[in-house]
Amino acid sequence: MTSEINVNQDIVLLPSATRSGGGTVNSADQDNPYWIGCVLYLNITQSSGTGGLKLLLEYKDPASGNYVPIWSSLVYTATGPYALIVHPNGNLDHGSGESTPAALPRTWRIQISPQDASAYTYSVGCSLLK
Repeated sequence: MTSEINVNQDIVLLPSATRSGGGTVNSADQDNPYWIGCVLYLNITQSSGTGGLKLLLEYKDPASGNYVPIWSSLVYTATGPYALIVHPNGNLDHGSGESTPAALPRTWRIQISPQDASAYTYSVGCSLLK
């Protein structure tokens, strides 16, 4: 039987939903005991505005409980799927998105920051990588 720590893991950070009003949306804290990186999937299925969505990766300071923004994506305005790689090996090029040379800490979350007050339907998924 394969141990959970020996395989990659897929999780839903934000299920597909229509969100409007321009306010930021945070995922739940992610407990990360094993993985060093991840692929983040932003899937925009409906976009009524022109401002777009920006994805931020935030680390949680274990001493204060405050969140520290580590990385911010481009602003995505068009519908479609987007893949973003976060991994200490910054040379990972998958040809269809962004990557950043960063490691995942023990506790982290993502934040979606709409760039206008329009309605967007989107989901965010994640594949944790060893």
